[in-house]
Amino acid sequence: MATNPHVALQKLRIPPHHLESEQAVLGALMLRPGAIHDIVDLLTEEMFYAKKHSIIFKTITELSNKNEPIDVLSVAARLKEKKAIDTIGGNSYLNELMSNVPSTINIRHYGDIVYKKITVDGVRVDDLDRPEMEFTFIYLYAWNGSNFDHNIIMPIL
Repeated sequence: MATNPHVALQKLRIPPHHLESEQAVLGALMLRPGAIHDIVDLLTEEMFYAKKHSIIFKTITELSNKNEPIDVLSVAARLKEKKAIDTIGGNSYLNELMSNVPSTINIRHYGDIVYKKITVDGVRVDDLDRPEMEFTFIYLYAWNGSNFDHNIIMPIL
C-alpha cells in the first residue's frame, strides 16, 4: 500500500525531540545550579521542543546572567514576575522536573541528547521551513546509514 505523500511529509515536519532529556536538563539545573556551566555552550532556549521548557530555560539563563540563585523558588518567582508561571504548568511542574531527574551529574549527556535531536547531520531542524532545506531533510531522513531507502522518498516526490 502506497504512503500518501502529504501524510509522509507532515510526519517529517514534526521536529525530532526528546522531552525526557529536556526535563532532565531543567530539573538538574534547579537541583545543581552550577551545572549551567556544563551546558551553556551547548543549548539555547530555541533548542527546546516544548514551549514551556524553552520559557523555563530562558528564565534560568536570565537568573544565571544576573548572578542570582538558580533554584526552584527563584525560578518560580521570576516566572511569576514574567506572568509565565501558569503557562509552564505552575509550581507543581517545576517540582515535577526536579523529582524526575535521574542524576544531576549527567546534565551534559542530557543536553547532548537535546542538541542531537534538533540537528540531522549538522542541519538544524528549525531550518526545515526554508524551502531549500526541505529536500535536504527528506534526503537525510531517507538515508539509512550506508543505504538510501527509495521507499521513503519516492512517495513524497
